[in-house]
Amino acid sequence: MPSGVVLRDFGCAICGAPRTTLEDALVVLCLHCGGVLTSTGDGGAWHDVVERHADGLRMLVKPSQASARLLAVSLSMSKASERSTWRLLCEEQNLLAPIVHSRYVAPLPAEPTARAAFVRDSVAMQEICTFDASVVALMNRYASIAGRLGTAGQDAVVTARAMLDAAREYYRALVAHPDLPSSRLREGAEHHAKELVRSALPAYAMFLGEGVIEEIRCTVLGDRRSASGAGCSKCGAALPLGLHQPLTKCPYCGAVTGVHPHDDISDAWSNAQLGIWKLSLRELVETDRLDGPTPVMAAVGGFLHTNASGVSIDRVVRFLGEAIPWVTLADLTYGLDLLEHAVSDDRAKRELLQGIREAVRRAWHSDPARRPVRSPRAEPHPTPTPADEAAWIESALALHSFRGPSLPLHELLAQPLSTMQVAAVRDEPTSVTPRAALTFFERAAPRFDRQKMRDELMRLRPGYDHPRVAAFIVELLDLL
Repeated sequence: MPSGVVLRDFGCAICGAPRTTLEDALVVLCLHCGGVLTSTGDGGAWHDVVERHADGLRMLVKPSQASARLLAVSLSMSKASERSTWRLLCEEQNLLAPIVHSRYVAPLPAEPTARAAFVRDSVAMQEICTFDASVVALMNRYASIAGRLGTAGQDAVVTARAMLDAAREYYRALVAHPDLPSSRLREGAEHHAKELVRSALPAYAMFLGEGVIEEIRCTVLGDRRSASGAGCSKCGAALPLGLHQPLTKCPYCGAVTGVHPHDDISDAWSNAQLGIWKLSLRELVETDRLDGPTPVMAAVGGFLHTNASGVSIDRVVRFLGEAIPWVTLADLTYGLDLLEHAVSDDRAKRELLQGIREAVRRAWHSDPARRPVRSPRAEPHPTPTPADEAAWIESALALHSFRGPSLPLHELLAQPLSTMQVAAVRDEPTSVTPRAALTFFERAAPRFDRQKMRDELMRLRPGYDHPRVAAFIVELLDLL
């Protein structure tokens, strides 16, 4: 496909004027009426997946009072037996979400009347989507089709078209619903159907082959790829691509324009791989496993077992050059050899690895200066405050209540131990302490047998050998 930027067209929800914007724009200004338009999640990209994953882990190891309550509210909504109770929980959820997820959820309106209307309409919208059986069935149909997008043997473009058709049916039902608030879905079913599909695509980028996401955006969603690259928003002159930066200065008139390049490493597949790779890299850095074949197997293994067999050798080598540039050629080839041995019964994967090995032998240039270095921590992690402990306890109790009231002892122990394990591996502060864990046990299972709990902890102890977790277990044993 030609290089360039992917563009999309839509109409303003306020005045109906046509507008063209970059495919990953989060907010757009209508040039006719001045309205600021927001998408339904279309700003999502590979880095959002990584950031949300990191935020999820942070809320596990060190939840705030608001995030603990949001978790409890969200889990309680699925079990609410009375519609009136559900509505109260939903109201609180809509108030808490912008506080807890300020980077992903739009802030509440500042004006009190507008804020009340926003929450009221949000609850009404969620009520339709939760309790109207026909609407729920349409969403389930969409989700079922979407689940096949990254499945082996499925034509991704055909599946994406089916996703869009299902999304259209879903939003048509919502737009026609008699209880739909007038403030919602003003852009129309077609716009929201495309946005639903578009916002789902980043999560599939790493599972699909080279250029597949771009093809879906253009052939299914109707976005357009410019043939000559980006143009200056002021004078229209062509702007250079491939600079890997969001802003570029026009060499003719001096105007600064946002540019989203789609050449070299900047395709959706590579961006997704690099984003997910950051999660693996952090663990490799923390555990000092940056040498030998380990980083090679982690980087290549991240896509080898997906359906991305159609990715070109050149694209893979460029990805490896960005992901593991410090690895020596000897370690790189050794890691590829180990992977090839592991997939010896899969011809396609074996040929892909052989092609990568031949390519790196000709063109690999190791750069030891780019080897990541673990940043030293100057001070120990702060001791959790009583408020920190209380937030963790509430979060743990919410999960316990959702899973069931009579969990075995090892599952009760898993709550604090898994929290400590994640915090230790990521070298992050946590809100759980042995005292908080004991309080959680007492509230979750008031009549638990301390000796049996101690025996179970002793049985699990060998599996938690990180010094920080081991010290936690010793202190918890003393309390028990």
